[in-house]
Amino acid sequence: MTLSQESVLSKIGIEPSYVKFINPIWKRAHRRAAVNWLTKYHSPQAASNLQKVHGYLEAFHHLSVVGAWEESSEIILLQIDTPTQEELHKQLHTWGYYHQQIELYKNLLWKLNYKWDVICLSGIGNAYDALGEDRKAVDYHKQHLQLARDNGDRREVALALCNLGLESPFPGEVILTAFFDIERINIKSILPRWKRTQYRAIFNWLIKYNKPLDSINSLEIVRGILESFHHLFAVEAWEEATKIITLRLNLTVNEELHNHLYIWGYYRELIELYNQTLGKSNPKWDAICLAGIGRAYNALGDFCKAMDYLDQSLDISKHLGDRRREGIALSQLGTSYRSLGDSSTAIDYYQQSFTIAKEIGDLVHKGITLGELGITYSFVGMHNQAIESLQKSLWITQEAGSKVGQVVPLYGLSVFHLQQRRYDQAIEYSQQQLNIAREISYIHGEGNALSSLGEVRNERNQHSEAIDNYQQALEIFKSIGALESEAKVVSNLAKIHYKLGERILALEHCDRALSIATELDIPLKKECREFKQQLESSHE
Repeated sequence: MTLSQESVLSKIGIEPSYVKFINPIWKRAHRRAAVNWLTKYHSPQAASNLQKVHGYLEAFHHLSVVGAWEESSEIILLQIDTPTQEELHKQLHTWGYYHQQIELYKNLLWKLNYKWDVICLSGIGNAYDALGEDRKAVDYHKQHLQLARDNGDRREVALALCNLGLESPFPGEVILTAFFDIERINIKSILPRWKRTQYRAIFNWLIKYNKPLDSINSLEIVRGILESFHHLFAVEAWEEATKIITLRLNLTVNEELHNHLYIWGYYRELIELYNQTLGKSNPKWDAICLAGIGRAYNALGDFCKAMDYLDQSLDISKHLGDRRREGIALSQLGTSYRSLGDSSTAIDYYQQSFTIAKEIGDLVHKGITLGELGITYSFVGMHNQAIESLQKSLWITQEAGSKVGQVVPLYGLSVFHLQQRRYDQAIEYSQQQLNIAREISYIHGEGNALSSLGEVRNERNQHSEAIDNYQQALEIFKSIGALESEAKVVSNLAKIHYKLGERILALEHCDRALSIATELDIPLKKECREFKQQLESSHE
């Protein structure tokens, strides 16, 4: 983790023998302290990542006190001996030490030069993004944008706009400027010819594509960007390809492109994108891809396959010390285990994920994981823990301004109040979930809300309204391939039709639910078999 003493002091530009001549004494003391921290500090055994770099951070602060900004900046540019081989300030982000990273940047901001000011403004903005503090993030991204414009720096302007989130129709030239050295790319000179054709296609898709006016398909909004990804993949421009699918877009929510595809329910397309770049960039990106594939398979209902990918993501994230990605993988594994009927293991994974989110200050993920915990507590009858977790989750996600995050506790609160036979409250929370899901085009969340409304109305013997809600949910789940969700709805429809004396229709729905549940090997399989036996025995 640490570099040699001579190497560190040389890179920073400190000559220890000159320190004793520095005046006044207080400056000499801070300089001497910086040298000591850099040369004499040894982290304890089994130290945390932060403890391992504590000497560098202390030296940075002592040099900052005496206004030695050049030397301070050189410290955080040191490439640390870690699996990701990142510079210290970037490594802190990977490890999830966002607050420490922000403190470093704020110390250096406006102290050196334009180059460092844009690094600091962008870095602070991205750190606040990771913490879920959107308002602060936007403030720093806007300062970055204004500074770049004042200096006529097209590339930094483009990067700042991308950090803020591009709005449709997307400014293709901004994307090209941010991710490509367009000043040096002369398409006509690219050889061989096939490669030239691919680059021409990239530029055309980004600059000339416009969504068809009559299209209601969300995928068409980002078609130009996705097509450019495939052409980048063809020329093996892996770094640019990964940047394209992590491009921040300010559409119904301000999220990266791959997260928009998840929200819109394009799970198969998302898996294909991740698989194409898996193993092509670096371990950090592989962890993102593997977790993304696992999350998509969870949504599709293929939980065993999801767990395989999530376990791989978890192993890589632990190796890299990437706490945020570790927490995401743990949370998704919790969902896999819960869906397969192992609520005890699910709770353990969710609690581990919550602990990480709390430690690194990831407000949004902290709220979402609490919500998932609350839902799981409801399923196992831990009512006090359930309502406490769900209410806290809703408060946190609302405070963070995360509409995607709010969908989780709202769904959980609907489930909880339905269990308690408080139907008015259950409907209220389901309706709130439905409104938000539709507002942000969160298709799976919309289906879940409609399904919840169907359950409440069925309990109230409002069978016609319940069937209508279920049919709408079923249409959604079929359209996105969410098999487990489809099976649950079809199973509920079977029960309603049986209650209404429509035995043949009930049997058809039961068979469909049983077929899916058997294919996925989920707990619903047993329930469907028992219900089918009841249907068959009632006919006799």
